[in-house]
Amino acid sequence: MTEDFSNLINRNSSRNLSRQLEDIFRDYINEGKWKPDTLIPSESVLSKCFGVSRSTVRAALISMEQDKLLYRIQGKGTAVLSKQLSSSLPAAGLRRAIHKAGLENNEKLNVLLCEKRKAPDDVARKLGIPINDAVIYVERTSILAASQEPRSLQYIYIPEKIADVINLSEIRSHFFHELFERAGIYMCQTKEWLSVSGTNHHESECLKVNLHTPSFVIEELRFNQYKVPYYYMKIIRPGGSLKFEFSSAQEEGEK
Repeated sequence: MTEDFSNLINRNSSRNLSRQLEDIFRDYINEGKWKPDTLIPSESVLSKCFGVSRSTVRAALISMEQDKLLYRIQGKGTAVLSKQLSSSLPAAGLRRAIHKAGLENNEKLNVLLCEKRKAPDDVARKLGIPINDAVIYVERTSILAASQEPRSLQYIYIPEKIADVINLSEIRSHFFHELFERAGIYMCQTKEWLSVSGTNHHESECLKVNLHTPSFVIEELRFNQYKVPYYYMKIIRPGGSLKFEFSSAQEEGEK
């Protein structure tokens, strides 16, 4: 890639340069211009092609890395993550299974951060809110009570309008479902995703593991009694601390 693509950047737009670059790069992946498991051009090459600073390119790539679209290969560069298979999950729910296992192993939740911020674009789409809307962002870890060893890192996003009706000062002493139910919001449906990825710098630091440690990524989207999404959570759990076991009868016609 040595061509001049600077005309694709609108420098008069209210949308910052890194977000514009991210949109372009996402299109490259969706259109197949950047193939799965192949290296993309370096930051310096992309910087020259689009006429922006390397820090702008880096910000776009980091955002896509956090959304599990790209991954870094030490000493080589950045590559496109392979598209993942998708399938239905057991009715019991992975997040509930993890929660139950955590209770059995005497894990406790530790809130690290609670603040208002702009939702990432993919989270806004899942919650059905405008791209630039604010959410209440909560970051917490589950830790072993005896050793204080971290077991998982959780990112939670709640639309600001929903968060206004619950008492966030109680998140350290109450489960979220208790706070929502007290405000008349009941979970009537969930959607879950399971994938595997390597930990980024922040996750590695919080979980005290090496960078790019293989981890389960469990996402849960909750819907209220009116079938409106109101809560999105992503759990990062290193693979060595979690084991799933599935058992079911063979379906008719399955071989």
